[in-house]
Amino acid sequence: MAASLTSPRLSDDLTPLQLDALADDDVVEEVELRGDLVGAQARGVAIERSRLVGVRLTAADLPRLRLVDCVLEGCDLSGAFLEKGDWNRIALIDCRLSGAVLSTSTLRHVRWERCRADHVVLRFVKAEQLLIEDCVLSGADLASASIVGGRILASDLTSADLSQAKLRGAHLHGSTLDGVQGGAALAGVVIGSAQVVPVALSVFAGLGIRVDDDPDAAG
Repeated sequence: MAASLTSPRLSDDLTPLQLDALADDDVVEEVELRGDLVGAQARGVAIERSRLVGVRLTAADLPRLRLVDCVLEGCDLSGAFLEKGDWNRIALIDCRLSGAVLSTSTLRHVRWERCRADHVVLRFVKAEQLLIEDCVLSGADLASASIVGGRILASDLTSADLSQAKLRGAHLHGSTLDGVQGGAALAGVVIGSAQVVPVALSVFAGLGIRVDDDPDAAG
């Protein structure tokens, strides 16, 4: 049986905070955070035991962002640079992460629900207990990602790059897998019967196998 996903631990009594700027090594704790942080630039920011509501982080540059016990609702992280982050017990609900870059981040007990994350970059991410449900990840880059206890359910992975990813044991039920690259990374995943054909075609492509009913077709 798969290990359970641990939910964020935060108080019901959070201090309202409107935040429109960040500085290096800022620490934000136990708040209900709102604000416009489009294009913000800061390193080593930590946000803990907080709820972020409608926060705009579009194109923000926040390497080494540390999130612990946080819920993000309706936030916009499109195009944000969030490399080398450390996220622990985090829920993102109805958020946008289109084109966001989370390369080499560590994600533990993280849930994405109803998020738009097309072309999100998760290269070399290390994840434990990652649940992605009812999300758009078309064109996502998961090359060399390592996901332990992963579930990507009812989500769109069309044309995602899985090259060299480690996904063994991941559950992908109900997800669209048409045109995924690096199909060999699907070895050991769990899928539903309706997904057999697109997965098979992706694996064939990775092995250089071409399906052609014409025996006289040129090689």
